[in-house]
Amino acid sequence: MKRLILLPVFFFFLAAANAQSSLLDSSLIRLTGQQQTLSDYAGKKLWIVVLPLGRGDQDAFFMRKLDSICDSYSRRIETIGVVSYEAGYTDSQLAALQDWLSQYSRPNLIITKGMHIKKGGLQSGLFRWLTDAHRNGHFDMDTGGAGQQFLVDATGKLYRVSGTGIILSWRGVSKMLN
Repeated sequence: MKRLILLPVFFFFLAAANAQSSLLDSSLIRLTGQQQTLSDYAGKKLWIVVLPLGRGDQDAFFMRKLDSICDSYSRRIETIGVVSYEAGYTDSQLAALQDWLSQYSRPNLIITKGMHIKKGGLQSGLFRWLTDAHRNGHFDMDTGGAGQQFLVDATGKLYRVSGTGIILSWRGVSKMLN
């Protein structure tokens, strides 16, 4: 009789341990050094974009497009621009990067401090959730780099991932966000 009782209890705890978690349980550090809890954005979609950091013409074009899209969708989404070590960021660039990115400052654009985005021991908690199907319930893949995009619904569930080769366009982003 004890075995019959213990078996359902075991399966209950096993199911709870494997249950998908919400990204809203996470937090991150902004480029300014402030901690940001993602639960503050419950009820809004999150668009997470790995930022290009070269500060050349192509990267400036990408950032202007991102800024424009953030402005147009400000009531519907919060955008998290991720500064990545794998995309070339180093801590010594912090002041120059803050200066360059200050021109793209929108209330609904959160820019993170440097993060490791690739799978492995240094990967940030945010990207561990985004790239692990056991955590996000859908996708199990590594991050491609600058330009990679993730969409999280208003309840904190991942529902779309776009690769690094996707050009930010009004039609494409509108389709993703609707």
